[in-house]
Amino acid sequence: MHQQEEGSPGSGNPPSISIDTKGNNLFETNKALFKEKKGPIVREISSQVRFIK
Repeated sequence: MHQQEEGSPGSGNPPSISIDTKGNNLFETNKALFKEKKGPIVREISSQVRFIK
């Protein structure tokens, strides 16, 4: 059975809204913050999980 995406036509869920009243895109802001924080953490643990690659 195929699961429909949230907010897709016929899903019964409202679409996700990512723009606030000031025009800021919440998804893009969170993506940038994630990338900023991800780098140092990945460098810190990469030697410990190198065998997974």
